[in-house]
Amino acid sequence: MKITCLLFCFILIFGCSSTSDSHNLNDQLHDGMYCAKVRVETKEKIKTYKLTITTKNNYLQKINWPSGGWLDRSHYKLPEFYDNETTLIDDRGRKFEIKIIHRGECK
Repeated sequence: MKITCLLFCFILIFGCSSTSDSHNLNDQLHDGMYCAKVRVETKEKIKTYKLTITTKNNYLQKINWPSGGWLDRSHYKLPEFYDNETTLIDDRGRKFEIKIIHRGECK
């Protein structure tokens, strides 16, 4: 009986402990540039791009297009990231689904 109780306590204590190298996806993003998978849905079609985005205070600030153009807060309400993902609808009615791939610009 004592061994069972000790085993239960051991599993409970070490099973719930966190490690210093684990990363919680709900952690706030660092301000800066990220490479992201961007899915754009219009009435006519759906396209997926790999684009560089900019974040600040865990909100999407800007989507950069390879042609030199961009979308920013003048085209949409600033969406917040949860689990490194966010969605938005821009001023032209397009739906954007954005998922961060890695920190830094896309290459």
